[in-house]
Amino acid sequence: MSDDEYDVAIIGAGPAGLMLSTLLARWGHRIFHIDKNPKPTPKGKADGLNPRTLEVLENMGLLDAIWRKKPAKIYELSHWEFVPADGVLARARSVPVCLEEIDTKYDFYVGLHQGHIERVFIDEMAKYGTKVSRPWEVVDFMVDEETDADYPVEVSVRKVVEDGQDSEKKTIRARYLFGGDGARSFVRQRLGYQMLHRDPTEYAWAVVDGVVNTDFPDIRVGSTIVSPEGSILIIPREEGLNRLYIQLKTDPDKSVHDADAEWRSVTPEQVQTMAARIMAPFTIKWETVDWYSTYLIGHGVSERYDGYGERVFIGGDATHTHSPKAGQGMNMSFMDALNVAWKLHLVINKFADHSVLKTYEEERSPVGQQLVDFDEQYSKRFSRGDKDTVVNGKNEETMHKIWVRANGLVSGYGVEYAANVFNATRHPLALTSPRLIPGYIFPRACVTRIVDVNVVQLEHEIPMNGAWRLYIFVGDAKVTQSLRDFCAFLDQPDSFYGRWRYEPDEKPRETTLPDSRFFSVATVFSGSRKEVCKATDARDLPALLRRHQDLIFSDDRPEERKWAPDAKDALVHAKFGIPGEGAVALVRPDGYVGIVLNLANGMATGGALEKYFSTFSVKSE
Repeated sequence: MSDDEYDVAIIGAGPAGLMLSTLLARWGHRIFHIDKNPKPTPKGKADGLNPRTLEVLENMGLLDAIWRKKPAKIYELSHWEFVPADGVLARARSVPVCLEEIDTKYDFYVGLHQGHIERVFIDEMAKYGTKVSRPWEVVDFMVDEETDADYPVEVSVRKVVEDGQDSEKKTIRARYLFGGDGARSFVRQRLGYQMLHRDPTEYAWAVVDGVVNTDFPDIRVGSTIVSPEGSILIIPREEGLNRLYIQLKTDPDKSVHDADAEWRSVTPEQVQTMAARIMAPFTIKWETVDWYSTYLIGHGVSERYDGYGERVFIGGDATHTHSPKAGQGMNMSFMDALNVAWKLHLVINKFADHSVLKTYEEERSPVGQQLVDFDEQYSKRFSRGDKDTVVNGKNEETMHKIWVRANGLVSGYGVEYAANVFNATRHPLALTSPRLIPGYIFPRACVTRIVDVNVVQLEHEIPMNGAWRLYIFVGDAKVTQSLRDFCAFLDQPDSFYGRWRYEPDEKPRETTLPDSRFFSVATVFSGSRKEVCKATDARDLPALLRRHQDLIFSDDRPEERKWAPDAKDALVHAKFGIPGEGAVALVRPDGYVGIVLNLANGMATGGALEKYFSTFSVKSE
């Protein structure tokens, strides 16, 4: 690889670009990354992390850096309405931001300025020799696989300078290009893709970040306020800051588009006056204003997510635009990047066939559509007020009902992917589990680590290392014949596992990858640690498990009782619906379940996984 050749070129250093760059740099790839802004986001933009994003950041080892920023934790969303008979605002209802049925360690949202979050990623990338070059912008790109099959993407960039000055220019080559360059994405436009917009919005809004002085009791709770004077959304932030979204009043005889100059010229002082009227009889004054902007709500989804035969991709705001009301933009952008990152990693390393990259659009485009559908309903309901309304002969749902119905989507845990080459539901040995479902996130599981008796969360014991995760649920406190047979199958040199063992001159990258950079193996016995240790002599453990000794666990914790109330013990096995003969769950590098198989016949289970990988793995039988 020459100095001007890269695995991936990334345009834009917002949430999508930074997540992709960080993951690929960690996994050993050479990245070219530019952004047209001279510095990371100084003020404004996104400020919310949902529960699923927090889990991903923990799995990446980045969450402690987020906590050091002292973000606000938002557990509840309260809704206030004007009561005409009393002439006051009253709390109409409150709802947890993350409903009880969502199985998560983090049942709250985080309010933190996007710039702080960006710097966490920038610092992490630097550890692997990757940085964002600023201020640079893309001028053009082309794809020519006939001239250069290895690095077919040619990208021309230039440094952003003052008008009239000569600009430095250069051209690089890459295997792939990713455009995370925002709602006005150059990459998307260059691909010729349109944003498929919904009906024009009827409402203009202002957003103000600052420190407020108020007697409103829920100022540090996520709150919505609807009064005859308009609507407000309150989001707590770090260091005592609050973000307020305030509905703007414009000339009622004009459409919001005809009144464009009117709402764009509204000053922060005027908006503060509007906010005071909406919140009356409570009072509010701004001690400081950190950032202010006005905007129209726009809803749109890109018609495509990839181009040039899956050599160019777009994600984040380049693919879906919506209001900021539900705090989803940054979270969806992160998940777009995570989805394409591990697939690029496997293809570049010749583990998987190039054709699997089609699944990025197949999986993420429907999610972007769901987000825009939800946000269109939620933001319109908010803007119109939350009273019972009939539109086109149908009763509209209240904001509360919309939020509850979409809580799986907005928390991140209800995002599911349809059956495809990675999400396999049909096989004679496939196990039907109430919680281990192909295309769904691998659930929480509290277990005891055998080697040091630490109580841990199983889903975080394997970090986001770019590898497949094999979870073996033994169904017993001892080593069974099925377990021995399954491990023997994996250890065969010509198995899907054995073919990817390290070369003799390679060293293990980390303790969770002792055999291969593509597989981590965790084993859960269904007894107490004492029972497992008594029944399982270390010499009796299959060699493969001894090499993964830090990833052997006992299912003996009471924390999962809520999800398995009728089980006497082995609550994780019961929660996941695992039979006595055991099961194997193959989990994708992004934490989604790929396939779940019965362990009754270990060799046959290994053969089923062999068939699974043969559909896309380069080194297949």
